[in-house]
Amino acid sequence: MPKIYATVSEKTEEDLKVIATKTKKPFSKIVFEIIELGLISYKNSQKTEPQKSQEPTEFDLKNREYLLRILNIDSEILRKLYNEPARCKEKTVDLILEKIKIAAENLVKTKLKNSFD
Repeated sequence: MPKIYATVSEKTEEDLKVIATKTKKPFSKIVFEIIELGLISYKNSQKTEPQKSQEPTEFDLKNREYLLRILNIDSEILRKLYNEPARCKEKTVDLILEKIKIAAENLVKTKLKNSFD
């Protein structure tokens, strides 16, 4: 394997040594893995082709759903803080969270249906 020499700051070297001691791997192995991850990240960022026709993955759908749930929960908390009437009229937190979950799922489904039609 070819050798590569590079100059890095002392702080970077210290950080690499800390990672090496925590993972109990050789220093050179840690540097190699970080460079490999950087190259993979760079290659992924160079892909500029838009993939509009590709359907979102299950991960994307769940991510959107959870973000919507968090936004709804945060908005209810803010309403309570500012003494505004809440949108949710349920008696328990579990019922409110269930309503937010269903609303978020429905919103994601309708947005996806509209975007692919």
